[in-house]
Amino acid sequence: MTLDIIIPTFNRNDKLIALLKIITSTPCYDNVFFKVVDNCSDTPVLDTIKCNQPTLIDNKSLKIYRNASNVGLAGNIMRCFEYAESDWLWIIGDDDAISKESIDLVLSTLNACNEGHGFVNFSSPWSSRTETYNCPSLDSFTLQLDSFKNFIYLPTTVYRTEAIQKHLEIGYKYVHTLIPHFMLQLKVLESGYGCLLCKEDVFRGNGERGSGGWSVLELQLNKSQILNYAFQMSKASYKRLEKLIVLDRQPLKIYAKMIVKDKKHPLHLKSRLIRSIFEENRMLTLSKSHKERLSNMFYYLLSFKLSILMRFLKNKNG
Repeated sequence: MTLDIIIPTFNRNDKLIALLKIITSTPCYDNVFFKVVDNCSDTPVLDTIKCNQPTLIDNKSLKIYRNASNVGLAGNIMRCFEYAESDWLWIIGDDDAISKESIDLVLSTLNACNEGHGFVNFSSPWSSRTETYNCPSLDSFTLQLDSFKNFIYLPTTVYRTEAIQKHLEIGYKYVHTLIPHFMLQLKVLESGYGCLLCKEDVFRGNGERGSGGWSVLELQLNKSQILNYAFQMSKASYKRLEKLIVLDRQPLKIYAKMIVKDKKHPLHLKSRLIRSIFEENRMLTLSKSHKERLSNMFYYLLSFKLSILMRFLKNKNG
C-alpha cells in the first residue's frame, strides 16, 4: 500500500516549508510520497525551498509542481487529484497541524481497509464522533453524516486514487462550489464503493487547524448547487443531505454585514448577493429555529432597500 500526501499552496511559502520539515523528517516512510502543487505563487515555492531549506531538494520522496497560472483554490485542489499516483491520496493544507502521529494513524487505518472502501474520513475538532462506522453505500453514508465542515475540511479525508480519479470530470463541473472534493466523495459512494468514518481525530488530539482559504460568501452562495445533481439515493437520504449542507451557515445578518463592508462588490450587487444567500440556503423553508427564520426574513426584506440596511447596520454597530 502506497500513499501520496499532496499539498496545494499559494503564497504561503514559509508555512509550507515549516510543514514539510515536520512531515518529511526522519524516520522516513518507504511507501509515502510528498507532492506540492504551487498555484503560481508570486515567489515560486521551489525558489523559496532552494534559498531557505535546500536539504528538502535532496528528498527523493518530494516533488514540486507549479501551475502555469492561478487556477483558483478549488481548481488547485482538483489538480491534486490529477497528480495522485499512489494507491491512496491525502490532500492537506499548507497550514494544517499534521504531525508524524497523524501520518501513522492514517497508514495504520489504510492498512486495515478492504478493497470496497473508496475513502476514509477521520474525526477532527469539528466532529464529536464516538465510534467508527462502516458505510457500504451512499444512503448509509448520509445517515451517519455528523458535520458538513468535517467532510469538506481537506485533511480529514483520504481517498482511494483509483476510485476518485474516475470522477474528475464531475469534480471540475462543480469546482465553482469551492467543495468539488465533497462532490467526489458522493460520486465515489454512488458508484458502488463504501467508506469508513473513523472516530479517531486526524490531529491526534491537536485542536489546532489551518485557517483555510475559502471565501465564506462564495461558499454560501454556491455550496447548495451540489444538491441539483440527480444522485441515486432515497428521498430520506436526500433530505438529510440537504439539511446538512444548507444548515451549515450563520444567520443572514452575519452575511449581510460582510457584504455591506466588502469593497469587492459594487453597490448595485450587494442587495442581490444578500437575497441569493437567503434563497440558495433555503432560509425561508429551512431554519434552525423560528427566531432565526424571522431574523433571516427581516434582513432579506431589508435587502430590497439597501440604503436602509446599511444605515441600520451602521447604527447597530455604534
